[in-house]
Amino acid sequence: MCGILVACSSGSHHPSPPTDDMDLLNSLMAKFDTAEEAIASCVREHDLQYQPRTIALTFADPDQGLRTWTEERRARGYGISMVRDFNVVIEISDTPATDSDRQAFQALVLAPGAPCAAPDPRDVVVAGLEADQERSAPNLLAGFETEWAACMSAKGFSFASPTEAFETLDVEFEQAVGTEEAAEVFRERELLVAAADADCLSINLEVE
Repeated sequence: MCGILVACSSGSHHPSPPTDDMDLLNSLMAKFDTAEEAIASCVREHDLQYQPRTIALTFADPDQGLRTWTEERRARGYGISMVRDFNVVIEISDTPATDSDRQAFQALVLAPGAPCAAPDPRDVVVAGLEADQERSAPNLLAGFETEWAACMSAKGFSFASPTEAFETLDVEFEQAVGTEEAAEVFRERELLVAAADADCLSINLEVE
């Protein structure tokens, strides 16, 4: 099995992952299966036997569902210097194949202009998780930026809006690359700004 571990515990505790979170994982697993079967059907028409891979999505913390928008922001910042964390483990089965089979699959599915070209089913799953998190993000109200900026200023940060905070950090990250020490300093700053951002949004918009 090959796995993508996206895991981290949060402070809150639930008896079990929320039902809507489980429904989302089940829906994404079904989309993965559909995408894999479409690839398999196409390559079989070109005389290549391909057993569709299977996927399992589970929560890294069995008692915790998907992170809320503010939990994610506090834990992972803006996702500039660290990979996004959904508290989900993605496990995809390997498909045994000979070197010649792999080369044939590459030509049929992965090469530019391939006859069976299709989005990577793994990307379909990650995109679904990202879209769900974006839907849970607060919708900034007109005129809210003034209150948010005042809150951030009280915490020691001077940004006119959440967008400006992200864009400023994005530029700083490009300038920070080069040494691990510089990258670590940036990661600490990103987390501080993102945590303050989440706090100010929670206070003013009452989001979770």
